Amino acid sequence: KEMWRQYIYVYQASPEISGYISELIAAYGEGVIDDRTLDMELETLRKLGVPEARLALAKRRAQLRRARMLARAARR
Repeated sequence: KEMWRQYIYVYQASPEISGYISELIAAYGEGVIDDRTLDMELETLRKLGVPEARLALAKRRAQLRRARMLARAARR
């Protein structure tokens, strides 16, 4: 019974969580938020039950986005 409650919660929240992670990646990539803020926001998602693997990939993706943005800026 509890498993189904968790499944329904995660299923309903999944689109919002995905969107929020996308916004975090964009904000970090553009330099709007720093490492500390990114980590704090990911910790909030961790407390909501987002799997560790997804959080790790989101952080790495944000770092790659930042590196790409910095490389583009350096070429100008």
